[in-house]
Amino acid sequence: MWANESLKERLNAVEFTLPSGCVGAKVSVDKITDYEGSASVATVRGKRRFIFEFIFTLTWCVEIDGDKCTGTMNFPDVAPDCDGEYESLYRCDAKLTPPAARPLLDKFVKNDHGSFKEQVQLAINEWVKEFNAKY
Repeated sequence: MWANESLKERLNAVEFTLPSGCVGAKVSVDKITDYEGSASVATVRGKRRFIFEFIFTLTWCVEIDGDKCTGTMNFPDVAPDCDGEYESLYRCDAKLTPPAARPLLDKFVKNDHGSFKEQVQLAINEWVKEFNAKY
């Protein structure tokens, strides 16, 4: 119970401000869907093992030049063997997002570094540290 609620709380708090030279707009989590997962601790040969596996989809949104841009980022495998680098599937809502905003969103939402995705991964990794410390 603690694991699911605390991870969701961290994910809902993720925000990323686009560099001011680009827009200065803030990308944030709008909602979390398709969430499944669990976490547990096992002792194997006297050593504690922290086991967790989650899948979820984040719906993100940002306003750029008066246009609301939205999309999703699916995380199909959040587990200890990912070593803090979690695979994600990025999608931008083509109906709501103006074509001119796509390169900006690809760079600052989708990329691994200096992006919204990086902030999501940092939030997950902070949760992992807290989980390990708590149990």
